[in-house]
Amino acid sequence: MTLNNPPHPYSNDIRQLDTITIAQPAAGTSIDFTSSDGERIELLSASFSLTLANVGAARAVTITLTYATIGTIIAYGPVEQAINTTVAYTAMAGGTNFIDPTPTNAVIAMPQRLMIPVGATLAIDVDGIAVGDQFTAANLLYFYYKELA
Repeated sequence: MTLNNPPHPYSNDIRQLDTITIAQPAAGTSIDFTSSDGERIELLSASFSLTLANVGAARAVTITLTYATIGTIIAYGPVEQAINTTVAYTAMAGGTNFIDPTPTNAVIAMPQRLMIPVGATLAIDVDGIAVGDQFTAANLLYFYYKELA
């Protein structure tokens, strides 16, 4: 879907809105997305659920961007999730950290204009992940930029 809007302020490109579903990873592993095919990505949101195993202490969700072997944590979950629980998360660019009182839903605030360069990897992980921790598939909403001819 081509948006009828001006080029991105940092480039000479036209941006297009797209979504992708990242398959459910194996238990005890993170959700990973790597930008490829010469496309620069601006992440708008990511939605997923996490079930923590009944092992150890409460743990927090982290979102890390790794480029050229340098990893930077760009966002933390709003609270540590209790063991043996499932929480549905939505990470939003420009959002505000929030967790409902139950707590079964949470919002993770990410920076606005979060650009993922070609070859960089975005990882959604658990700080101190346990073997039985399980993410669902993740849905990403993003703009990607194509060069103008």
